[in-house]
Amino acid sequence: MSRSNTELFRRVHRRTRGGKLRRTARIAFALLFMFLSSCPLYAQYDMKVKIVGSVLDASTGGGLPNVNVFLAGTTLGVASALDGSFVIRNVPLGAYELVVSMVGYERQVLPLQIFQMQDHELTVQLKPTAIQTATVEVTARDPVEWKKQFERFKREFLGETRNAKLCTILNPEGMEFLNRGSMFEVAFHVPIIVENRALGYKLDFFIEEFKTDDMTLQYSAKTKFEELQPESEDEYELWLDNRKRAYRGSRKHFLTALARGTSHQEGFTIRTVPSLWHRTRFSSSSQRIDPAKIVQPTQSELHKKLVFKDYLEVVYRLEPAEPAFRLAVNAQGRPVEMQVSWLQMNLFTVTFDVNGNLFQPIALKCIGYWAFERVADLLPTDYVPE
Repeated sequence: MSRSNTELFRRVHRRTRGGKLRRTARIAFALLFMFLSSCPLYAQYDMKVKIVGSVLDASTGGGLPNVNVFLAGTTLGVASALDGSFVIRNVPLGAYELVVSMVGYERQVLPLQIFQMQDHELTVQLKPTAIQTATVEVTARDPVEWKKQFERFKREFLGETRNAKLCTILNPEGMEFLNRGSMFEVAFHVPIIVENRALGYKLDFFIEEFKTDDMTLQYSAKTKFEELQPESEDEYELWLDNRKRAYRGSRKHFLTALARGTSHQEGFTIRTVPSLWHRTRFSSSSQRIDPAKIVQPTQSELHKKLVFKDYLEVVYRLEPAEPAFRLAVNAQGRPVEMQVSWLQMNLFTVTFDVNGNLFQPIALKCIGYWAFERVADLLPTDYVPE
């Protein structure tokens, strides 16, 4: 699996005076985040096509019904019909990963490049999984220890923002916790299902890796979003408001504003910073930079390039930071009320589209507030604020 096809979280922990690890919320300054999921490169939302195809059994050639077919990181997906056929409608132009999954078969992930106004057709053949005949030893769980490990996983995975309180993992029995020395790993027997009643989504996470030690945490997954059914009109309106709040100040919002040339008007202040680790305060003494100096045109009006040296400090002025983030920073003696993040380039240039989606998500490393937010604040990449 290529690194560009994963969602990867990395963070650095600090220890308390008593020697215990601080809670996730209290490592904001050292928090490293690299979001490496497949991010669709939406060109224009009024230019949409269909993906038409069939899912077949590779052994028999027959169509497979009820196969889960979706574009990773989006709300776009369907189940195949009785004959294995499927149609995904209203697909914006862009680059995607098509995930095809069914119990009893090997999951397939297919990269798709859709940049022309014509329907995309394909046939997918799934291979049956090999039957495991080896003896499996099952040991009883320690309920107290399991709950402790599960709570740790929730903090790492969902985060500790206000939205995390309204998120529920619906099938916690589908995971197993492993301790190998200082390494904490989680094995997943089924896709992990999260119900986010703050944003109104059900998320299916096909997690391929999740592990952490005292210094870093990383996980890789393919994510499917599905709209929840609201219990009332008021709840639906609340979801819309919460989604806008999650979008405001996000990295996607920032890159979209950069592409439009409206970053300052939309609440972002940008500075260049030579180093983070030797700074004594978050408020930068560096001068502000003109956003136009770090954004370069490409051959397409729909794509831009981001180029800068050292670190780019981004402050979102229009909303305060989450309380847990402020407490984390205060605990280190650095009082910060704002949403402050830093970007570092992993590649020579970073290409993104006018809707704030990166061509290569590994091209940027995020530190600070954008790393502090987790799955509870995750929006589908096809989300567009009204």
